[in-house]
Amino acid sequence: MAESTLELGVEASELVPGLPGRNGQTEWPVCVVGFTTACMAVALAIYKAPSGIFGDHKLAYYVSVFVAGVLGLAEVFAAITWMSGPHQAAQHPHGRARRCVLYGSLVPLAFVAGLGGVHLLFKSITSSVTKYVAYCETEEDFVT
Repeated sequence: MAESTLELGVEASELVPGLPGRNGQTEWPVCVVGFTTACMAVALAIYKAPSGIFGDHKLAYYVSVFVAGVLGLAEVFAAITWMSGPHQAAQHPHGRARRCVLYGSLVPLAFVAGLGGVHLLFKSITSSVTKYVAYCETEEDFVT
């Protein structure tokens, strides 16, 4: 029996981000840093009251947290836009600009982390895991 093949015209480097031959080494880190910044900004706005230098300036606290969250979402949007665009070096020679955006995206991340976003993020994750473990232990009591 003769084998038939179907050619899709897609190379492996187009399917997996970060492979050699694709100019996509900066998009994923920008997307991850932006999403993390936005999540930590939302957690700060909801769960942490202004303190320290923002103790008497609540409006400045919430505006700065909001701006950091918007910058995080803008980073995610930029990364998604870059990932959906052409990736050949001749068509898109903006590697230096992408690296600048990556390095610049660390500024709002550091700001939000300095306000306590990392602590809140890990605190919420550990409390969720603790609740899940307690739930699993109670389910085992009912089973046995």
